[in-house]
Amino acid sequence: MSCKIDNYVGHFIKTFLLFTLVCALAEGAMSQILLPVQTAQIPEEDTGLVLSNENEASDMEAEADFGDNEELEGVHGNKAGSPHGNTATLKHFKDKFNIKLYLDFIYEQTQGAGEEPEASAKDPQNGSFNTNHTYLLVSAHPTDELRVGFDITFKDYYEIEYALTPGLFIKWGKIFPPFGDFKYHAIYGGKVPNQSNDLFPNWFTDNGIALEHRLFDTRYMALNYGFFISNGFQSDAQGNLNINAIGYNSDNNAQKAFGGRVKAELFGGYTATASGMMDRWSNDGSATLRMLAAEIASTRGLMKAPLLRNMNLKIGFLDHQIVNEKATDEVYREYNAWGSHLEISYRFGSTFKAAYRTGEIDPHEDIEDETDQKNQSIILIYSVNEYLEFWTMYQQNQEKYVDEIQNDYLMLKALVQF
Repeated sequence: MSCKIDNYVGHFIKTFLLFTLVCALAEGAMSQILLPVQTAQIPEEDTGLVLSNENEASDMEAEADFGDNEELEGVHGNKAGSPHGNTATLKHFKDKFNIKLYLDFIYEQTQGAGEEPEASAKDPQNGSFNTNHTYLLVSAHPTDELRVGFDITFKDYYEIEYALTPGLFIKWGKIFPPFGDFKYHAIYGGKVPNQSNDLFPNWFTDNGIALEHRLFDTRYMALNYGFFISNGFQSDAQGNLNINAIGYNSDNNAQKAFGGRVKAELFGGYTATASGMMDRWSNDGSATLRMLAAEIASTRGLMKAPLLRNMNLKIGFLDHQIVNEKATDEVYREYNAWGSHLEISYRFGSTFKAAYRTGEIDPHEDIEDETDQKNQSIILIYSVNEYLEFWTMYQQNQEKYVDEIQNDYLMLKALVQF
């Protein structure tokens, strides 16, 4: 593990220096060739009393990130927001009814493993129009202490939250458990979960109860923590852990999943998060999953200096320990799996934004095969206004140990949000 951490740190340093150099050259070119670009303004620090550790639907405009292949904050931020991205204050409860929309339209061209680029460009089956997200989120506030949040279908997310005190909240329903520091999707591994060897659900909601507390909030530091208990994960038909089998109305055993998160906010622009979860996921309750995660991020620039004031950084790491004494293959009776995430973004004035994202997925630490992935993507965003943006994204998924491309694709996206 220490060798992997050393490699990860080295990769981060090289990526950061290269990204900074490219952004510096691009900034200089834009200032000389294009119209003068104004320096992006760093938002003023919000020192209000924050609700429920950034996990509320009511103030979805705050600090939200993009969905599906993104999780990346846009040029103007995410007006549609996130169902679990709250930095809300009690004063916001006076808004009795809020509706937030997030709608994208995508053209995606995919090139599978072993295909030539020319064949991919000529094959109409590799290119298609589609829509990945049609979020319509509702947050209602009958009283200052009570909030009801849900998606319009009542299928993926619905919760009731009650303020026991100005800083202590309890919520129940199909909630976003206080775990991790991502919004719509966790991107451990450098991409949105969409395959069997991914380490986190595509949409992490589960039926359960959570208690969250804002311990203190000062000008230079704030601290949130929360605990939850929920139905947890379930096994597939073969008795193996299914990481996407979560959110059902009935549990498959008598034991419940439990966990929590601690999140610190520093100097109004940096966050550090640590999370943990334990679950018994097999039908007889004998198999266990221990999940640990950590993230650090900047949200308002790395520091107030040329280039760095317009640059943001996010690093994440997820570790699983899976125990299943009844597994047929001995190698799967106890093992670790992990995923990493690194994202660097740069804002060019109020119109353009660029980002580079990379990460690795290791579904079994003791097995080296095609399921071990190294993923990376480049994202460019052009903002027409605060409600309409156009994205260009190129993503590449590689087999980690043989350096062979599993698939890569180019995505063009129009995004409307308010």
